[in-house]
Amino acid sequence: MLSSEQINQYHQDGFTVQNGMISKNIISELLDEIDRIIAGSNASDFDPAILEMEPNQEPTGELIRRIYDPCTKYKPFINLSENNSVLDCVEQLIGPNLVFNQSKINMKMPQIGSQVEWHQDMAYGLLTNKNCLALLLYLDDSNKDNGCLQVIPKQHHSLLDHSQNGVFQGKVTENVQRYKSIEIEGEAGTVIFLHCMTPHSSLPNTSDRPRRTVIWGYRAANAYPIDMGDEGLVDVDRIVRGEKSNNVIFDNMDLQVPLYPKKDMSLYQIQEKSTHDK
Repeated sequence: MLSSEQINQYHQDGFTVQNGMISKNIISELLDEIDRIIAGSNASDFDPAILEMEPNQEPTGELIRRIYDPCTKYKPFINLSENNSVLDCVEQLIGPNLVFNQSKINMKMPQIGSQVEWHQDMAYGLLTNKNCLALLLYLDDSNKDNGCLQVIPKQHHSLLDHSQNGVFQGKVTENVQRYKSIEIEGEAGTVIFLHCMTPHSSLPNTSDRPRRTVIWGYRAANAYPIDMGDEGLVDVDRIVRGEKSNNVIFDNMDLQVPLYPKKDMSLYQIQEKSTHDK
């Protein structure tokens, strides 16, 4: 369970951290499953529905950037998303009726792991209210050298502009208070609880160690996705605690609809296109 101080930090700063939350045995099981998922994949022979490869590598290169939907497809990660200790903490933050939202694994391979630029998760898919969060589980010891998460505290009350000339860029396009950012370092097993409006980023991995991170989310059952067709938020609508709500809560928010530059682009690809098009 989270302490009252951690709950207050989440609401005041837009995040909180639980060190050592996931055991070494579970971490080992998750890493073994990752090895199984990626076995035999390379830049010229991989399943794009499962993996995203790092760009600019030889056809035989095996540098993987992301694994898609682990908490929907693979039992050890499904178990993680339904872990009662995890759900107890999430319930403390957004209430008793919880819907699993989506998931991925960012691999951050040594010396190459891609940068993620400043963004807010809500910008990628709108909800009727802000009772939504992401969890990040470090599978490796993480610090600034191998690209740990960076956040800007107390900036989770409004949505920053992520567009240019009306087209979604996948990153904040207005001035953001980077000087207020902090790095969240932690050992393997650390879980970060991140408000859906908290600006966050991570630097490239410049070390000789990986920084593999599982990222998955939950929303309160009364926080409904705003349907934007094929271009919008993907929601698997899996109740993991409590029950489905037929009531919708609307926050008073000014939100910009993300008009994606192209269908089926990842966060990395949208941000790279934005940088290339400058």
